[in-house]
Amino acid sequence: MEELDTGLEAKMSTLRSFFSENLPERRYPPVPIDTLQLYLNSVMDGNLIMHENGTINRPIHVLCYTPNTTINKDIALMAATQLSLAGVRAYNSPEHMEYDLLEHNYIAGVEFDSNDMDTSRSGKYPTILRYALRFPSELRTAQGPVVMNWQTDRLFPENDPVGPRNDDFDDGGVPVGYIAEGFLPIQHALTMSWLKLAAGTKFQSLPKMQLRRFPYNPYFLDSFAIVSRWYLPFALSACFGVFLTNLGTRVSAEKEAQLKEIMKILGLQNWIHWVSWFIITYMWLMVVTLYVLFMLFVPYSNIAILPYSSILPVFLFFNFYFVASFCFFCMMAVFFNRATTATAVIEIVSILTFVPYFAIQFFYEKVDLVSKLVLCMLFPNTGLGVGMLVIFTWENSGEGLQWGNFFRSVSIDDSLALFHVCAMLTIGSVIFMLVCLYVEQVYPGNYGVARKWNYPFQRKIWQSLVGFAFTSSGESGSSSDISGEEKRCACRPRTSTKEDALQPGIHIRNLRKRYGDAVAVKDLSLNMSRNEITVLLGHNGAGKTTTIQMLTGTVAPTSGTAIINGCDIRTQLRCVRSSLGICPQQNVLFNEMSVRNHLVFFSRVKGLKGYELNNEVDKYLKIMGLEEKKNVVASKLSGGMKRKLSVCCALCGNTKTVLCDEPSSGLDVSARRHLWDLLRSQKPGRTILLTTHYMDEADALADHIAIMSNGQLQCHGTSFSLKRQYGFGYRLVCIKQPDCDVEQVTAFLAKHIPDIRPESELGRELLYRLPLQHVSVFSDILRDLEKKSKKLHLEGYGVSVATLEDVLQQVGGDNKREVGGQGINTNQKRLPSGAEDVSVFASDVYESSSRTRCFMRWRAMFMKKALTTQRSYWLLILQLALPILFMGSILVFISKSAPTALPPMQVSLKNYPSAYVVLEDKSGETTKPISVSYANFISYQGGGVKLLSTSGADFEEYILEVSKEKRSLVDKEYVAGATISESSLTVWLNNKPFHTAPLTLNILHNALARHLLDSKAEIDVTHAPLPYSKHTLAKRLESRNQLGFQMCFSLCICMVFVTAFFVIPVITERETRSKLLQFMSGVDVVLYWISHLLWDYAILVLTAILGLITVAVFQLPGYSTLGDISRYLTVFLIFGLSAIPFIYFISICPSDPAAGFSTTITVCFILGPIPYMLIYNFLRNPNTIEL
Repeated sequence: MEELDTGLEAKMSTLRSFFSENLPERRYPPVPIDTLQLYLNSVMDGNLIMHENGTINRPIHVLCYTPNTTINKDIALMAATQLSLAGVRAYNSPEHMEYDLLEHNYIAGVEFDSNDMDTSRSGKYPTILRYALRFPSELRTAQGPVVMNWQTDRLFPENDPVGPRNDDFDDGGVPVGYIAEGFLPIQHALTMSWLKLAAGTKFQSLPKMQLRRFPYNPYFLDSFAIVSRWYLPFALSACFGVFLTNLGTRVSAEKEAQLKEIMKILGLQNWIHWVSWFIITYMWLMVVTLYVLFMLFVPYSNIAILPYSSILPVFLFFNFYFVASFCFFCMMAVFFNRATTATAVIEIVSILTFVPYFAIQFFYEKVDLVSKLVLCMLFPNTGLGVGMLVIFTWENSGEGLQWGNFFRSVSIDDSLALFHVCAMLTIGSVIFMLVCLYVEQVYPGNYGVARKWNYPFQRKIWQSLVGFAFTSSGESGSSSDISGEEKRCACRPRTSTKEDALQPGIHIRNLRKRYGDAVAVKDLSLNMSRNEITVLLGHNGAGKTTTIQMLTGTVAPTSGTAIINGCDIRTQLRCVRSSLGICPQQNVLFNEMSVRNHLVFFSRVKGLKGYELNNEVDKYLKIMGLEEKKNVVASKLSGGMKRKLSVCCALCGNTKTVLCDEPSSGLDVSARRHLWDLLRSQKPGRTILLTTHYMDEADALADHIAIMSNGQLQCHGTSFSLKRQYGFGYRLVCIKQPDCDVEQVTAFLAKHIPDIRPESELGRELLYRLPLQHVSVFSDILRDLEKKSKKLHLEGYGVSVATLEDVLQQVGGDNKREVGGQGINTNQKRLPSGAEDVSVFASDVYESSSRTRCFMRWRAMFMKKALTTQRSYWLLILQLALPILFMGSILVFISKSAPTALPPMQVSLKNYPSAYVVLEDKSGETTKPISVSYANFISYQGGGVKLLSTSGADFEEYILEVSKEKRSLVDKEYVAGATISESSLTVWLNNKPFHTAPLTLNILHNALARHLLDSKAEIDVTHAPLPYSKHTLAKRLESRNQLGFQMCFSLCICMVFVTAFFVIPVITERETRSKLLQFMSGVDVVLYWISHLLWDYAILVLTAILGLITVAVFQLPGYSTLGDISRYLTVFLIFGLSAIPFIYFISICPSDPAAGFSTTITVCFILGPIPYMLIYNFLRNPNTIEL
């Protein structure tokens, strides 16, 4: 084991060596600033500017200036002479000069301020020099396919890792290359020419002037961290997304299975439901978070991904993201009623919420702060990406994320801090949860009551929040209403007089429910006594389910009310539900919970705990014979056992009121009898209301029976009283022989019972109704039938008493009989004589040939695929719309990101809110005034500018010593420095910022001006790049900022979802046994899979064509011609032949379409977009190219 660990550590160390290295201390020699030699050596190897006709627009070494004045001419000519330029060219207007600079590619232009207007001196030349240097926006000496520019729109690089920038170049390198591009030599030549002309005879010979770069301490370059800032946010989103998307799926599944509504009916408050989901999700996310933090912060082979950052701020940021994502996915889940639909849409939306991050990542500088904050608020995954971008930017700076910089931005160019991201995630969390709670009320789905869209503004909502009960007069039944109902029902048999002496457990008063113009329940008034079982009967649509829904609070009554255990369902619903148990018609169980866990859960919801809880659970396990199955999850139980468990869940917890909707459905005879015994034994202390379609069950269990029809109560009483009142007495059934005459039999019976008529004639059975008032002649009828049955051609006869089914048909049937029950039922039909001998096969049916059968099977399989696709049309719409959405959004964003002109930038310390200037004073007698002027100029700046002295130490040693403890401070705020001695004047360049080279030189120039002229002398330089040339604009539009990567990456993500949809029908057919049925019907395996492959392949090709058409519409170079589109279509065709069978292979494991869809997306992401992005970023980085 030790050898294995040692070998693994050695291999990991070798792997990380590709990404990281320890680099030594860097010191740089001085670089001359009074010559263009470096520019001349580099410009021919750099990016060339082209004419519109395709010829090279070579730079012309002529210095242009404007306006054309004597003073400006003298300065320009002297500067051109110093730099050995070909000459100067004067212009009267800046516009004319700009045009010629772009057209002829002159080396540079100078826009002087109105120097002739200066009258502060009696001499010829002014003491204040202001000018702007106009260089091409594109860097002439830069090499490579990407057009580099002067970056005047920012002060620091977007992402600058630890270490000196362009560490192999003594002059600072490109970008931005102030010496290599000739900017600094021309700046120096212009200023020194002005000083010579303005000072006149006072100008003295100055020491040699040169530039040197800041030294840099030994540092550790971790290229892995550099690459991680690009792909790690996406990887983290994928890791966390597995649990978060699963959250949305499970919430929707609970809603689809009616579990949430049942818990709500049982009294579980809504906030408890959401908090429980949050706790469970948060616990799982914490496990992943601890692993992620371990990978980020624990060093392996002495290397960590985030070696500089503190773990607590990062952990806090993850928590903000978790809360926002939880609320976001809960909000998404409440819009769907089916888990499969929710999974598909949530997975897609989860990826789409990452698209804004990619836009921000590639166009970070062009996206303003407000847009970034809004995107972070609306899309949690974008917030995660932007937050990780901030963290890695702090990490690359060498400072790392700490509590001290949690509220600060990394760069002065960017105001975004991690605190802003966390604040936006918090605001987004509140918005998402409010939307979730609102939609849940106005769109509860298939179960629950939908409130009006404006319910938050209704008076009773706010009154309930502050503790007031609200009940309008129209919402509760008045005494007059109840008395009216009693009058209407006076003709109906009521419960026995004993009922009035019993205490009612459920007292329904004038209950009414209207849906538009239809009335489902009409003024229902009914008492159900405690210690009794009341059975509610009625045909479909009679109003039974609506009544139960109103009693449970699932549906609000239009008027009237019900009192359950002393609590009003309209004003005290929570009290009602606290003692309510319900067993719905369909088993509503948690598939992952065991039998015992169900009983524990429902008992806890009812308030039991401790010893009482255990006794309650053991009692019902024993009563229902589920002791051996107590640890089996519900999904593994048989249908009968699930039904037993549902009944036990309704009874457990000492519930006072139990509502059972067909509790014995799905049970065998023995189990039904057992269930009846259970319900009878549980009657004491309870009010039990149940519905059933088994009349024997109603007879066996019911203390009272209520029959509803068309929303109205038809009758209510005991089984015996209802049979007596609504039954037709007895029924005589006669079995006919073929030659029996019905009229002769009827005439025979009419001798004893006048006006008797056949009730029905079904086959050989002839049915007569014997009213009770003729019971005295029943014996005579039977005696005569026995004697004359042969004469009447009857094989036999029998007499039966009226049943509950007869009562139900009499008072609750759709086709009511006339009073007296006379007349035959004409709706009943019978087969003609001899019909039993008819063959079910036609005489001309014959077996088809094998070729015909094969064709018919192929046709049937494709028809099946067509029908399933038609009925799941939303899947097809999503598949076809995805490439249009993905590619369209990326291309629209790219098309609007055309390069813009660079802004002018004043070379000034005022650009930096906090800046340090370091002075090494080694001056002698002749240079001491320069040192004093240098210090005075810095002091004159004020604000956040501070002058530091090396106090006799060498400049390089001073910087190296300070940066040991304050490396990040030195890199960001030590913007300039100088060493003044008798032999040389050295300006020091901190190359971490972009524009400190002209700044550090300008500070020395101002010190010289104050020394040679007067204390008010000033030199103001502005860097004003020219507009891009037409050639550069075309080249940048062609490159489109990594267009190829963005296109490929977007297509990878798009195809992941498009192909993942193919797994849904495959798993559905397997789990519903449809696949097995097809095989049993003669479909062989090859036919089954080939038909699926061809149909799915056709959809994939159609999807690819739509995506390519979307790309072609934008007419981008390389993506517009027929040849370009044909090549990409060929790639798609090959991709489809490999991807679809792979998707079928993945479908073998999942047992649920939603889980299969999610699993497929996860696997495809791991094998597709993530490795592609990882390899792409590795290959772009020169430090990882060797890998």
